[in-house]
Amino acid sequence: MAARELKDAIFEQFARVGAAMSSSKRVETIDLLALGDRDAEMIATVSEMTVANTSRHLKILFQAAVVSSKRDASRRAVERLSTREVRCPS
Repeated sequence: MAARELKDAIFEQFARVGAAMSSSKRVETIDLLALGDRDAEMIATVSEMTVANTSRHLKILFQAAVVSSKRDASRRAVERLSTREVRCPS
């Protein structure tokens, strides 16, 4: 990758993360996920949002690579922060 393409890719990712952080509800969601993995229903309950609204916020955070998703034993999607460095230390 050429230097210009690399810079463009980095700046585009910064812009995606910046846009993802532009909502107080998404920042709250990140705060909740820093404490541990949560499903969308739990996040919705704690943050007093609908599940649909929570899912939309999670999708934006996922697209910015801030959160990732996995399936638990019951096949329910569980969200988590993408990197361990931003999670609260145990």
